[in-house]
Amino acid sequence: MHHNRINQISRAVLTACLPVVSMAIFNVAGAQNYEEEMVILHPFQWSYNSIAKECTEYLGPAGFDGVQISQPAEHISKKGVWWAVYQPVNFKNFTTMTGNENELRAMIRTCNDAGVKVFADAVFNQRAGGSGTGLGGSSYQKRTRYADGFTSDDFHPGCRLYDYSSADNVRLCDLNGMPDIKTESSSTQEKIADYLATLMNMGVHGFRIDAAKHMKYTDIDSIIRKTAKKTGRRPPIYMEVIEGINEAADIYPDKYTYIENSVVTDFSYVQNIKNVFDSRKFGDALKLKAKYRGNSEVFVNNHDDEYKRCSAGSCSMSTQNNPYYHLAQSWMAVWPEGTVRQIYSGYSFSSHDPAGPVSASRCTGGWLCQHREPIVLNAPRFARATRGKKVTTKGYDSGILWFNRGSKGFYAMNPSGSDVKHTFTVEMPDGDYCDILGAKDPARDPCGKEVKVRNGRVTLTIPAKSAMAICTDENWCGRHRDPCETDPYGAACLCKDQTVDKNGVCESFCSANPSDEKCFCLLNPDNEECVNPIEKTKGLLCYTGTSNSWKFEEMAYSKKTGLWTTEVTLSEDSGQSFKIVDGCDWSAGVIYGKSSTSGKLKVNDSKEGNVPIDLRQGVYELSIRDADMTYEFKDVTPVPEPPVPLAADFTCTVSGSTVEFHNKTAFNPEDDIAYLWNFGNGETSSVEEPVVVYDSLGKHLVSLLASSRISEESSRVTRYVEITELTGNPKGETLCYSGTDTDWKMEPMIYNSTVGYWMRKVELDGSGSQRFRIISGCSWNEGNVLGGNGTSGVLIKSDSFAHDAVHDPELKGTYRLLVKDNALEYRYNRYPDR
Repeated sequence: MHHNRINQISRAVLTACLPVVSMAIFNVAGAQNYEEEMVILHPFQWSYNSIAKECTEYLGPAGFDGVQISQPAEHISKKGVWWAVYQPVNFKNFTTMTGNENELRAMIRTCNDAGVKVFADAVFNQRAGGSGTGLGGSSYQKRTRYADGFTSDDFHPGCRLYDYSSADNVRLCDLNGMPDIKTESSSTQEKIADYLATLMNMGVHGFRIDAAKHMKYTDIDSIIRKTAKKTGRRPPIYMEVIEGINEAADIYPDKYTYIENSVVTDFSYVQNIKNVFDSRKFGDALKLKAKYRGNSEVFVNNHDDEYKRCSAGSCSMSTQNNPYYHLAQSWMAVWPEGTVRQIYSGYSFSSHDPAGPVSASRCTGGWLCQHREPIVLNAPRFARATRGKKVTTKGYDSGILWFNRGSKGFYAMNPSGSDVKHTFTVEMPDGDYCDILGAKDPARDPCGKEVKVRNGRVTLTIPAKSAMAICTDENWCGRHRDPCETDPYGAACLCKDQTVDKNGVCESFCSANPSDEKCFCLLNPDNEECVNPIEKTKGLLCYTGTSNSWKFEEMAYSKKTGLWTTEVTLSEDSGQSFKIVDGCDWSAGVIYGKSSTSGKLKVNDSKEGNVPIDLRQGVYELSIRDADMTYEFKDVTPVPEPPVPLAADFTCTVSGSTVEFHNKTAFNPEDDIAYLWNFGNGETSSVEEPVVVYDSLGKHLVSLLASSRISEESSRVTRYVEITELTGNPKGETLCYSGTDTDWKMEPMIYNSTVGYWMRKVELDGSGSQRFRIISGCSWNEGNVLGGNGTSGVLIKSDSFAHDAVHDPELKGTYRLLVKDNALEYRYNRYPDR
């Protein structure tokens, strides 16, 4: 599911959600005919330029079958949030936050040349709501007018989606307020198929179908059939179908598995593999199954259910700076369950909305590049090398997970915290091999340590929280000869660290060999011979009409697109018409006017042959396809953003007694908003997104007042936050406070993981006679007792009563005592915090 800023499905405590759980499978049709087993990378929010480089430098050499790109159609112009891309506005414009059409085409070519298939995220269940101008300049109006020809006839009447026990409510109503496309309509299906066919003609291999459960499976099948008819090839698809409890039977994933050349997302696998690696029950990895077997796409997480975002009804295991996450992704890629296995690579974030650092270079500026971890990066090589052979033997011995895939390969994982040396029985022929999972750069050096198999046995020393694998396939398992050894001046050598074009050359080679014929287009990219020109069949087209008092205006022709274009300004809402004249002369030219087919011109010199323009006042781009004289008007009139009413809103994430508040207030970008929070515990704050630690259990009524500093407009929202536990240190430690103000009774302190401090409220009288102790483990006999040495803010380990810590005599009133975790330091904050 995907969400806008104002209407999003939050998985925080304050909003209702539909949990995703495993259920029994009923009536599984089971197409089980996906074209081939695949390991695909999902580099979430990566730019086209970055993906192109990654395909050549890492993904191709590492054996990735494919790469999933972001939804490529023009979307709403909303910066800084990832979900903007899931609100498309124009299927004929390919400008998105991740790149433009030229960059898209170049990336597709580059990845295909590297042997990496491109899968596009396809969003055609819904369109953007509201009205405005998309990121690529196209204007749109909710449910009625979009620049690619979608009108009210292509949408269901607006209704609220609220009942997942009703298949009709799920499929016919607006997801998060976004207009629901009438995917059962044959004419609408043709428009969607045209869009998918356009992408396939660019070189896209297949698609991820977003929000598939919100469309009838027969509708999706019809759309893909129409796409295949237009392109001559049925594309493989994997469909997002999230299984929920107590939902209508007709929207369960098994209903979609009959579709030819398709698989469905298996969200149960996310929870199952999380249980294995989070609970450290590593032996259970050998029992992992894809729920829909050959009809499943499996993954450790995707962008929706990723930990800290959690907008698919569940949360994956932690994905950021977690070595067990790398182990899980490596295992998922090599363990033969699920026809499609998707490795994820994301970015650093701490709340639901932030977009990726799209402008940053790869693996910098917040990009985590989890797929570059060697045991993850090279896992597809092992999957490719052992494809077609089942697991023949397996085990969990001495803390090591291992399995054989017959004579094709052997894999072993050490999830423990220390290196382990172990001897295994393998089924590969005796010989010298190398650990392919140890290669940091498989393009330059595809091998890690040398491995010897003797008498059917191999002894490995596997590093902590790592894995090793050997295999026999000559394409994926051996060493590559350095091309510079045989031809130091050839293209293979000079280009081995650079991106090459379709002719296998790069800038370094062509700079040294400018006369080489393979370098001509690289050195002359704008030359007509290098842009795959579409030659025109007309002489010179001129536009003439009521908008310019029937004067001739020459149109521009593009050999790249095969289109004639001109800008037309309409000053009236009605009575407008035009003609096109090839040769720009009424007497000698060929006059084109209206035909019986809407959107197409024909030779027509009659006075009644003027082409009516049924458009409102505004500025439009008229484009005419040279080959068949079909035409289209694109609205390029600047449309101001509609005012957004001030509406206070927030969600929160509760972790024990610590609550992170996420401000979701809607307001105009030019406005200046002041915030006032009341947390229901005596504390207030004017911070935009505060973090609060509660001292007591139960429900607390929280209010947020948002006020404009420019106008007098204000808005308030109140919700309850419930604290069900007062959590301690995540390592299982406890800390207690004891002092004169408690009659030396021990009272537990609260740990705030966000700031790394233990906390307790204290009443100070300013006398200088108030003393205290801090006890680790909350036991005088067994715990470490901390006292003072006369220096304010410093604790020492001492059980002598001569070393009591003394509260600051200059403080009087209610304060929060903060003791820093893993350090003998303390300080005070005025209570409540401001």
